[in-house]
Amino acid sequence: MNTELYNKYINDAVFVVVDVETTGQNAYNGRITEIGMVKVIDGEIVDEYSTLINPEQFIPPYITFITGITNEMVSTAPTFYDVHNKIKSFLGDNVFVAHNVSFDFFFVKESFLRVGEEEIKNDTLCTVRLARRILPTTKSKSLDSLIKYYNIPVNNRHRALDDAKATAKILINFLDVLENKYDIELLSDVLSFQYKKVFQLKNPPKNFLLLKNEIANLPEKPGVYFFYDKNDFLLYIGKSKNLKERVESYFYHNTGHDSKIFEMVRKVHSLKYETTASELSALLLESLLIKKYKPLYNSANKRYKKYPFLKINVNEKYPVLSWDYEIKDDGAKYYGPFTNRYSIEVFLEALNKLFKLRECKDFKPKAKRSCIYSDIERCLAPCINDDYEKYEEEIKNVFNFLNGMNKSIIDKFVEMMNDKAENLLFEEAAEIRNKIWVIEKFIEKHKYLPYSINDANFLVVVPSFRTSFEIFLIKNSKLIRSIYFESYQKKQIDKFLDEIINQADLFDVNYTKKDFHEFHIIMSWVYKNRNIIEIIDLNEKSKKDIHSQIISFLNSF
Repeated sequence: MNTELYNKYINDAVFVVVDVETTGQNAYNGRITEIGMVKVIDGEIVDEYSTLINPEQFIPPYITFITGITNEMVSTAPTFYDVHNKIKSFLGDNVFVAHNVSFDFFFVKESFLRVGEEEIKNDTLCTVRLARRILPTTKSKSLDSLIKYYNIPVNNRHRALDDAKATAKILINFLDVLENKYDIELLSDVLSFQYKKVFQLKNPPKNFLLLKNEIANLPEKPGVYFFYDKNDFLLYIGKSKNLKERVESYFYHNTGHDSKIFEMVRKVHSLKYETTASELSALLLESLLIKKYKPLYNSANKRYKKYPFLKINVNEKYPVLSWDYEIKDDGAKYYGPFTNRYSIEVFLEALNKLFKLRECKDFKPKAKRSCIYSDIERCLAPCINDDYEKYEEEIKNVFNFLNGMNKSIIDKFVEMMNDKAENLLFEEAAEIRNKIWVIEKFIEKHKYLPYSINDANFLVVVPSFRTSFEIFLIKNSKLIRSIYFESYQKKQIDKFLDEIINQADLFDVNYTKKDFHEFHIIMSWVYKNRNIIEIIDLNEKSKKDIHSQIISFLNSF
């Protein structure tokens, strides 16, 4: 077990979804005729690989009938030995996912052993096992049934890449359920969930009868709920977009509860709740209350899923590019959040290749000789040259790109990718393509707020019920205030805008640890829900423009 991999957050984990077509059902006697692999990171398909494989044995007619793969098709295809390095590289030490994973995993494992490679030891995740726990009431857990359940379009069923893509989309749906329904945030919990004993309250505890009326009268609104035992001892604090639906899930739709939740539910004798204007408000309130009361059944680090930030320590004479999960009040400039560790590492590597900033951790001025980065012209070598003006100019180039003023960086990478492809260096071209994908995501995400976190002043507009909405005012890394509007009343909105635009003292903030925790929660939620909210930049817009943007967004929602 790779401990570092095991303790990752779900959004940091890399899942490789695999599907193989074979000459039969037995991995010892049969052979792979086609393999399709799809890489999934933080709910998105980011890469794919597929190839026909010459099995070096006859494909039975019934297999050809199912898959459409003929002996003629594979006769000129590469053997597994020819492509095993590409497959091994794509898999890496990531989580091996498949629908009925034992089948695909054992075929791949035996194929590697046959060509003289070591046995693969990737952690495995089975979407069939997940389906049994997440969708217990569906009659069939077959791939066809789940494709139909999630309405996933598939062009060529029983071809490896198309089946792998379909399985990947099912996995993405499952991971979303695990995170939002079961409060699972770590990869270790995902891997163990597939083997958890399934509990079901077939005979609800006696205390449930006392709760039925309370649960029936819960509002279908966002908020925070509290579970108490018979001695009024606080057991658990949770949040939900829909209080009634979430609390009911503990007692009615409870198949899939683990032993800890099963134990807690039997202890619940009373409940309370507090509604909020939005899910984000509920999330912030839940975090605050968990820290204050430390309920027995709440995880200590609940809701602090971390997203990485690019960091430039401008307090140093010769700043470096780095990344951190925490935003600190240290004078450095922070950009982000990025979706996961993979994205930030790829992005950082791309910047270091294009800008000649130092990469050494221990800067030693007046060094006797340059390092390898200087030798390959990847660093201005301030340790030898001590040319501050030239280095400062390069720092400005970095900021110009990060602040959206220079997008030609993508053109440079496209040139590099095309050059590698023309020279048949396809793996290197694929690596550059991944860098382009990460950079394009950064540009897309920051087009409305092209500033560092330290300099970004913005509003987050969150639709609520019908014509109501909530606005969050963020200054630098601090939540200044939030306000709930019951309707789109112009006077009320203008009054709020006058306050935040004219009263400069609202922006004189002192940072606390709580502020940074709040900001992490806000930015994580904002990124996840970026398609259903509006972010409004306050740095360059007038009150009239801000008001128009708010109304335009709410009218289109």
